[in-house]
Amino acid sequence: MLAACDDLAFAGSVRNIGEAFEAVGRIRPDVVLVDLSSGLTSALRLIASLKASSAVSQGVLWVVDLPEIETFRALQMGVRGIVRKTLPVVNLLECLRVVGSGQVWMDDSEQVNTFFQRKEASRLTPREKQVVNLICRGMKNKQIAGAAIDVFDVEPLAPDHPFRALDNVLATPHIAYVSEDLYKTFYEDTVSNIRTWLDTR
Repeated sequence: MLAACDDLAFAGSVRNIGEAFEAVGRIRPDVVLVDLSSGLTSALRLIASLKASSAVSQGVLWVVDLPEIETFRALQMGVRGIVRKTLPVVNLLECLRVVGSGQVWMDDSEQVNTFFQRKEASRLTPREKQVVNLICRGMKNKQIAGAAIDVFDVEPLAPDHPFRALDNVLATPHIAYVSEDLYKTFYEDTVSNIRTWLDTR
């Protein structure tokens, strides 16, 4: 499969997750493809170890299926790609290329669509749903450097909302008004309004 790819090369393999950390340290590949047959906990331990050791290698999970909440957990732990084994080989190759270039890749349409089926998302207009979907895709591919979002239609933001899994999103709980300058303006305006009311009585 990789023999036909000029830009990808197979660096090696190990039989179990226990051997992987040493092999990655020795070989130093750009991307580590982790088969989840060893279990999610072991795979995430490996990814966390790589991250803690400042390894250049980025982790990709190769899965049969991964529940939505585990997908977001894996992304938060440092996984940079999630590919289902049922997808065509071209998707796997695309994922390896994207992650190797320093971006995040996942076939996220199911996760985003699942979120949109929830009642919390039902009040979004079709255009708002489209914007959320595009932002999620753009953020995952780092086409958008980052976003700070303070107001959501449903607050607090749902625990499994796609934004919670993105490392370049700052989602705050509707507190953007909390600043010294703004409080000063609020209080000065309030005092001024009270004085005006008292003076006109």
